Amino acid sequence: MSKIMPYGEANPAHLVKLGALECAMSSISTALKMIGRDPGRLLMHYWNLTYYRDVLYAGRNVMRSRIETFGDCSLQFQICRTSMLEMKQQLINGCLFLYQCRASHLPFFPRNMLNFEASGFDHYVLVFGYDENLDSFHVADPICEYIGLVTRKQLEAAAMVEQQYYCYSIQPFGEVTNQTSYPQDADSVLVDKYFTMHYDVQAFDQFIKHLHVGREWNGTQRRLWTERNILSIASLIKMRTIVWEYMTQLRSIAKGSGEALQLQHKQIIKLWNGISFLLLKYKMNDDSAIINRIEELVHAVTREEAAFMQNIISQEVSS
Repeated sequence: MSKIMPYGEANPAHLVKLGALECAMSSISTALKMIGRDPGRLLMHYWNLTYYRDVLYAGRNVMRSRIETFGDCSLQFQICRTSMLEMKQQLINGCLFLYQCRASHLPFFPRNMLNFEASGFDHYVLVFGYDENLDSFHVADPICEYIGLVTRKQLEAAAMVEQQYYCYSIQPFGEVTNQTSYPQDADSVLVDKYFTMHYDVQAFDQFIKHLHVGREWNGTQRRLWTERNILSIASLIKMRTIVWEYMTQLRSIAKGSGEALQLQHKQIIKLWNGISFLLLKYKMNDDSAIINRIEELVHAVTREEAAFMQNIISQEVSS
């Protein structure tokens, strides 16, 4: 066989483009759509927060994606130490796989989207096929909306570590269907168990600490920290909106709770937008009044998100 594509060719309708820092979850969600799974149930539990490499971040470690619980697929990490051809058998076996790499070494990745690589953020793409005649892999990158061939040598050159190729195989459990069915009351248990599992409230304290310490930094250091957090907050806002949309689409919000939760969600987005706007000012002016106002908004969004999460968990949920 010259071409190996276990789920056929990817097309733009398969791409799930989440926030700028959500390349891993975007690729996982795209894989689920190609396989025939709905990524919505996975994404509706994706309310995360951490402070990672000096950036407020709404993402999650790949191996903690909960794809087994909410995507009905297995996820296995594998390091190929000789060649990426080792992953060819995985494709033959009906797997797709994520490839952890350096975006700057991918031939198709836009140079103006490399903001976070210098800060130590890795990139992930989805590999959905292999062409033996061209010795090339079929790759989808939802973040820059790319679908096409990349040679094996080019992919190997983008490895995080020379001659070590980090891959995450995704394979569905059982028969593939266009719509996965779930137990009637499953989400009432799962929301309680998973919704806040990857939410670190101390991330706010770390952010505020650097906000104040930033007054001692030189202009370049403060500008870079501020710009990265503005971009990451934009990604966070998008993810918060996506989570809420999937909650309402999948009817996991109990009758009578929707309107109040929607108002809470709008207030959360408003507060995050306010923080982002003030960070723009802070980038050029470290005036104490601006810092104090940002800190006030951070405390406010901390309270609002805590109340929102508690209301989500405590309300009656039906799948």
